[in-house]
Amino acid sequence: MLKNPLLLSIFVLSVFPMFSFSDENDNAIDNQGIEFVPGKKWQEETLTIPSYPKKKNLIKLELPHSRYKYFIDKKSISVGKSDQVARYTVVIQSSSGTKNVFYEGIRCSTKEYRTYVFAINSKKFQSMNDKRWKNIRGAGAYKYRLSLFEFYVCHNSSVRRKASEIVQTLIHPPELNETSIIN
Repeated sequence: MLKNPLLLSIFVLSVFPMFSFSDENDNAIDNQGIEFVPGKKWQEETLTIPSYPKKKNLIKLELPHSRYKYFIDKKSISVGKSDQVARYTVVIQSSSGTKNVFYEGIRCSTKEYRTYVFAINSKKFQSMNDKRWKNIRGAGAYKYRLSLFEFYVCHNSSVRRKASEIVQTLIHPPELNETSIIN
């Protein structure tokens, strides 16, 4: 065993990681420029459900190799000032003409989404029972969420600052190819 105090100190310092107890970074700034305040939790803004979408306000969302057609209601797009959630209404139409309509939000900083209300072949929204935020995945009929996250709504893990930026990106989409979107 080590009997020399100097060697023992060197051994202990090399084996155990060093910790800093400085509170220098307690009020750190995240990658969105939002200051973290100790003890303050993220809180979602009060929600206002938009009107059911009108056909004239729908922007087609191009998804290669999809069995469905996707449309985003440009009048429903908003970006929360305090919670930084991008909200939108999506219309998903099957080849048989069935339409599912969802009003959703995307949190770019956590790569999560939440569905607030839905309508299936009707013009009346119904509340969702599940109010949790869920991870965005790129599978099946719901791969549009990943496309919105990666190409239209978020930029470098931050939400685009204005709804008008999201609308312009939907109207003038980035160049997408087969490998851009998970099939």
